[in-house]
Amino acid sequence: AHFLQIWLIPDHRGGAPRYQQVSLPDMDASRGWTLIAAAPGNGAPLELNSDTRLLMAHPREGDRLAIPRQTGRHAFLHIVEGLAMIDGERLAGGDGIQLGSDELPDLEWVTDGKALLFDMRR
Repeated sequence: AHFLQIWLIPDHRGGAPRYQQVSLPDMDASRGWTLIAAAPGNGAPLELNSDTRLLMAHPREGDRLAIPRQTGRHAFLHIVEGLAMIDGERLAGGDGIQLGSDELPDLEWVTDGKALLFDMRR
């Protein structure tokens, strides 16, 4: 099991903290990016009080994943486990990278892995 604590800036002040627990898609069903958390009304299993989308992927060795980007938004990629390469840079479990607005090459997986992508309002 992994524990990753991330603090997101809420859209509104004064909201009460909450806890949610859900079953997420199995690894075979989420080799590509799967939305797991977002603001209410976006169809994600977990609801956030923030204009943030959290996507998860369970790629297999040899997979290439395009990193979805939207103009005017920040993105942060966190490698939970496995080994991947992006533009010649090695990313291993525990590594993260803040993504600029430039077009990015695909994430190339050297091993099976798991990754989280945070898509956040600027």
